[in-house]
Amino acid sequence: RRRQQVRVACAAAGRGPRVLMGDFNEWAPRGGALQAFPGDLSVLAPGRSFPARRPLGQLDRIVASHDWVVDGIGVHHSPLAQQASDHLPVWARLRLSGKAPA
Repeated sequence: RRRQQVRVACAAAGRGPRVLMGDFNEWAPRGGALQAFPGDLSVLAPGRSFPARRPLGQLDRIVASHDWVVDGIGVHHSPLAQQASDHLPVWARLRLSGKAPA
C-alpha cells in the first residue's frame, strides 16, 4: 500500500524542481516503500525523529529532485516540539542548483 501511495504522490508532484516531506512510515533505511521513488528523486533521512520523547526511528524523510543542492538536513529537538506531536519536525536547507547560497 505504501509503494502505491509513493507512486501516486510522485505523479501528483509532476516534473521540475520537487520536494516532498513527511512521515513515510518506513523503518527500513533504504527499502520498502522508499524503493518506489523514481531515480530522479533523492530520499534524505534527516535523523531519528520518532517517537518525539525518545527518537529511535527515521520515519520522517525529505525527498528532493536532483534540481536541488542540499546544504543541510536535521531534526529539530526542543521540549515544545516533543509536546506538539509524536514526531519531531525535520528540516532541510535546499537551494536550486546553479544558484549561489544567500
